[in-house]
Amino acid sequence: MESFGQRAIRPYIPEQHREFYQQLPFIVAGSVNQQGWPWASMLSGYPGFITSPDSTTLTINASAITGDMYYRISVKREANGTISKCLHDNVRVGDVIEAKAPSGNFYIDAAEKRPAVLIGAGVGITPMIAMTSHILNEAERTRHLRPLTILHAAKTTQQRTFTQNFQDAEIKSNGKIRYYSIITQPSKQEKIGIDFNAIDHITADTLRQILALDDYDFYLCGPPAFMQALYDEIRSLGVRDARIFAEAFGPAALIRQIDNESMLLEAIKLLEAENEADEAVIKFVKSGFEQRWNANDVTLLETAENHGLTPNFSCCNGICGTSAVRLLKGSITYRT
Repeated sequence: MESFGQRAIRPYIPEQHREFYQQLPFIVAGSVNQQGWPWASMLSGYPGFITSPDSTTLTINASAITGDMYYRISVKREANGTISKCLHDNVRVGDVIEAKAPSGNFYIDAAEKRPAVLIGAGVGITPMIAMTSHILNEAERTRHLRPLTILHAAKTTQQRTFTQNFQDAEIKSNGKIRYYSIITQPSKQEKIGIDFNAIDHITADTLRQILALDDYDFYLCGPPAFMQALYDEIRSLGVRDARIFAEAFGPAALIRQIDNESMLLEAIKLLEAENEADEAVIKFVKSGFEQRWNANDVTLLETAENHGLTPNFSCCNGICGTSAVRLLKGSITYRT
């Protein structure tokens, strides 16, 4: 993120709030600097964070459409959700909330010529519309449009969002972007080919029917079980693990099947993890705190917390990037 914007928490002012559908209303929030640009740049697809009034941190999916001077967040209303109820029932236009600069590795390269397949379910469709918009915007700027196939999984058509946006993208791209709505529980009045494209769960057979024989990058986002099942289906088609990108919320993470060419790198990482220093001194510059660390002690995050420091964190698995800080001196080993 250092090349795109600072890691910081700054106030955000909601400018608009409207419902796209009952299960997933959507808030548009924005804040710009003196030059009229967002306070922190982000690549489409990065997750972001919001701090709530009761000091509980909620991980959300914030999707910036590159070039727009606002960010979008999608927060599903949960009956017993303290933060979701606060956002939907209490936050009004003009209220100030706090947002942490986005971070992560889930984004799409618009310059890549290899076609991409975006597959989303539930709130997981949010980064896909951001990626799609980014591809379109970059196509206008560079005259290169990366081919996209978007598979949108939902139980019913009422639980879909961004459908019109994706259909508009199909038209604007002259067919280089394709959108498929796949429903598992359509109503009796709805017709295949008109209201949606297919009735089923997305499987390897679904992908065979939709995708031409080619080399694709796959981007997955949705509930953990959905992503794991789909990852396994994609791998069964012979797609390499390195071609599958996924966004996991919280501690949820894919159980990946490592490719043969990646096994050597994994072995090297394992050896590095086994070569932890016998002892070291940890120093946090801003607080002036120092602590002697011994082999097999707890992680840096836990060390900081055990001594009264309160660094930002979320997943505790090294996935979300919330706790990332700059290394001033020395070297570190990442425990997998």
